[in-house]
Amino acid sequence: MLANPRHELWLSPVSAWELLLLIEKGRIALDRELSAWLDACFAATRYLQADFTLAVALAAAQVVLDHRDPADRLLAATARHYQLTLVTADQRLRAGRGFPLWS
Repeated sequence: MLANPRHELWLSPVSAWELLLLIEKGRIALDRELSAWLDACFAATRYLQADFTLAVALAAAQVVLDHRDPADRLLAATARHYQLTLVTADQRLRAGRGFPLWS
């Protein structure tokens, strides 16, 4: 799905925030500052940015998850608002409802 050049690839700022938290916890290490790493990522790929907006925040009310991870809820709300298919291996997120999910 992700390798198919016919598909647009979108990245939420929530994913960048989660990456920042993993770096701060020492669970991930990058070879440069996060902002430089993200700039290189966007320059080297065809990712588009799915901005976090008030409409995305409000779309979270339509997302149903069986856990309380706010990042997961915002990722699902982003997919819902932008009508994007969420691609994830996270089984807890995959069990949710109210947003387009690749299966």
